[in-house]
Amino acid sequence: MGRTGVASTEIDFSKMENDQKAGLGVMGKTHYLVGVCKKNGKPCLYYCNNGKDSTAHELSGNKAFLKVTLDLATNKSQLYYSADDKTYVPVGNTFEATWGNWKGSRLVLFSYNEQTDGGQVYFNWFKYQYDGPKSLKGKS
Repeated sequence: MGRTGVASTEIDFSKMENDQKAGLGVMGKTHYLVGVCKKNGKPCLYYCNNGKDSTAHELSGNKAFLKVTLDLATNKSQLYYSADDKTYVPVGNTFEATWGNWKGSRLVLFSYNEQTDGGQVYFNWFKYQYDGPKSLKGKS
């Protein structure tokens, strides 16, 4: 997969339910997530720093753009948020994508609600660019 990479997605949260959380992240021994949560009928920017949840400002509209940069050479990764897919703002501090729990770190798209059933989000697209081999075609 390479030593560096960028994963990004567009999320449509127009059909989220209260207490639902959805977004993009990195999970392994530790986990870091950025996304949207809905509280009291209002969508807010959501961030999870290895189990410590926090919410930031209220979001307008029904879409958000999320990104994570991974750099295994320096072991510094960063989560980002954008309202327009042009200007990205860092969310939280840089973090280490750590190995553990029998596996290495994994990129994740997530959507869950710990309080009620229901709610939907749409990941309209997902892109992953990395510096490793692009194809194993023709290898034996």
